Amino acid sequence: MGLIDYLTGWATKRRGGVAVASVELPPALPCRYLEEPAPLSYQAASFLLPLAYSVGGLPCRARLSRLVVGSPAELLAGVEPGPVAAGELAVEGVWFRWQAVTPAGPLGAWWHFPASGASFGGGGPADTAWPAQVQAIASAAAAQLKASLAAVPALAPSAFRAAACAAPAGGTGAVTGDWLRADFVYAIRGQFRPASVFCASTYLFSLARALGCPNPIRPDDPLSALAAASAAWLGASCRPTWLSRRLPFISAAGARIYLPVYELFNLLSLADLRLVIQNALVPQLRGPDLGALFLYRQRPGTPSGQPTANAAATRAARPAGTAGTAGTAERMMYPLSFDHRRNDSLFPPTVFQDGRLDPATAAPDATDFLQRNDQAYRLLFLALYSGRLALSPAGAALIRDIHAAVIQEPAQQRLEVALTSGQPLAALVKLPERVARRAVELSDARLLASLAHGSPPVLAFVSRWCSRRKQAAMADAGRLLERALADGTADSDQLLADRVAILDQARAVMATERRDQEQELARRRRR
Repeated sequence: MGLIDYLTGWATKRRGGVAVASVELPPALPCRYLEEPAPLSYQAASFLLPLAYSVGGLPCRARLSRLVVGSPAELLAGVEPGPVAAGELAVEGVWFRWQAVTPAGPLGAWWHFPASGASFGGGGPADTAWPAQVQAIASAAAAQLKASLAAVPALAPSAFRAAACAAPAGGTGAVTGDWLRADFVYAIRGQFRPASVFCASTYLFSLARALGCPNPIRPDDPLSALAAASAAWLGASCRPTWLSRRLPFISAAGARIYLPVYELFNLLSLADLRLVIQNALVPQLRGPDLGALFLYRQRPGTPSGQPTANAAATRAARPAGTAGTAGTAERMMYPLSFDHRRNDSLFPPTVFQDGRLDPATAAPDATDFLQRNDQAYRLLFLALYSGRLALSPAGAALIRDIHAAVIQEPAQQRLEVALTSGQPLAALVKLPERVARRAVELSDARLLASLAHGSPPVLAFVSRWCSRRKQAAMADAGRLLERALADGTADSDQLLADRVAILDQARAVMATERRDQEQELARRRRR
């Protein structure tokens, strides 16, 4: 008798011999409403509205904020009407429709750009220029969507059309059956605005099949179809997703396309983002170091920290109530896609009370800003590695992949260049033997293991002046170094510095010898 059988019999006796019949639960109903969906779980939403594209040279970054399934009449209720005539731009909101003929069948959706003045977390005056700009926004989004469809053979359009239109009439004509409403927020010039996509739920099933979803999907669960399409599209790597969301910066080292930490925020689920902010960034970045992760200054007469079009837009990106720097010695460069409405509530109140995100905490320039972001990625990676930060599998994989591409792989390349250069062995063999020997004696096992890493000739050169005990310590340090390099926890920049530290020791030895000789000569003269 197994344990389960024994416990079942014991429970039956306790109930007086009356067995309770098992109850078969009905199948779970499909989800029809989802607030703040995890971004990586619904990346295929970029086939509804592109999540990363440019409008006239200005980066536009979007994030899915809500998914709703319902009848067209329910979803369209309360939505502002479209323009009266084709191409007319209404201040209260603008509608666009795209249609495509593809191998998967005819596809299409409606886009709604509601009237929106200030930034999503702002409250400033209405932006009267927006109605004139929305045509450019929709045109750029349509071009990016067409390119995305063309990249998937089963979705490559033989015909594609996008234009301003009137709002769809719910419940009439082709607008029947279940529909999906997907709400987005998109950021241009640091301001977040809302947008919505309306489409028949059948589009999501066509999308899942076209992207190669291997598992069957319930025909009454379009949100699962979108999630399955996203999983099939991402495959085993999230790298293409975050690479597409990088932003351009210009520092003293030149132009760099980079994913700042504030854009990472837009890729993390709300639960993961809360943990990243409260368990890693806020406690680890002390004082003004936190604000320098999001803001930096640009001095006059130096290249802009962002492309010209973006730099000119920093005034619009300024948070409400923040003083500007126009006409002063420096200009503040604000985040291009920091969603205050979503992010601010995740920071502890003391962060704002102590002014840790105030403009005064900004990094001095773009170079320092990018270095601090690199350090933050390493901080997050080490927190994950040590177990101090526990994220969802998708969030953890995202941070590990960014760390590998931004920190680990470039550092490995620099290390390989150093190994093939022949240094510092070439410099060591030119030293007088007494100096080289003394430098080895003054270096600890960790420094010598770093020096000898990947270079057997260097190991042979220094080992002849090391005791057996020190050689064993070097071997242990070397194994730890190999393990750290393999799992990504090694500080490669520190490793490169340690490799040449012995030359500093040699210079110190020669300086000491020179000083002793000068003192000896001085004593002889006094005699």
